[in-house]
Amino acid sequence: ITVQNSASGTYSFGNGSSTTQVFGATAYKNIITVLYFGANIISVSAYQFYQYNSLKYISISNSITSIGDHSFRECGSIVAIISPSSNLSIGTLMCYICYSLQYFICNVNLITIGSDIFRNCPNIRIFKMPSVSSLTINIFQNATSLSTILLKSGIVSVQDNAFNNCYSLKSISIPSTLTSISASAFNGCTGLVEYIFNSTNPPTLANINAFIGINQICKIYVPDASLNAYKTATNWVTYANYIYPLSSKP
Repeated sequence: ITVQNSASGTYSFGNGSSTTQVFGATAYKNIITVLYFGANIISVSAYQFYQYNSLKYISISNSITSIGDHSFRECGSIVAIISPSSNLSIGTLMCYICYSLQYFICNVNLITIGSDIFRNCPNIRIFKMPSVSSLTINIFQNATSLSTILLKSGIVSVQDNAFNNCYSLKSISIPSTLTSISASAFNGCTGLVEYIFNSTNPPTLANINAFIGINQICKIYVPDASLNAYKTATNWVTYANYIYPLSSKP
């Protein structure tokens, strides 16, 4: 542990490298199962708990404002991460290949969010998305058990491969703030039978492969007044036969 601000008494875990050791002993990787952060911890450095394979539960204190890249990467036993923090920045690949992760409870405003955070987390099931402006590259790629996701208003973009191979998703409602969808964003979401787009202006669709593998019975619901706009918009026209007015939704 290194003192980050001696005047305020706040601390930061780790030195930001994959060789970081907690309490000076790598043996703790196989001992720590539950992790609580104290009130004076304000950040978790990159790679801090990399491959801590016994770690199962993490409670992030309200004082923490940043979690570094790869911080819980390849912690194969983590089941749940809970964070009440009001403002939090999360680094790239935070929970990459956390095979056992099922719940991420985060009632916060995320200032920034890195790419690949929950990539290859096949057991994460329900996710309540905090306030973010973008669903970043590969954020849920291969989260094959993800069945429910709740998205808050404020999201403006869904980036490349954000939901690639999330084939357990059945329905998704996209806030009206969305303005762009990148390539392969929903590629392989074969279980999705209902998209609900609330924006009156069709979001820019970067490539026709955004919905590759779309279920043949899938319906894309859009505001009634925007039906023709969606059906004729660039790249959306490829999916015109899937697009229906919101008023027809059962």
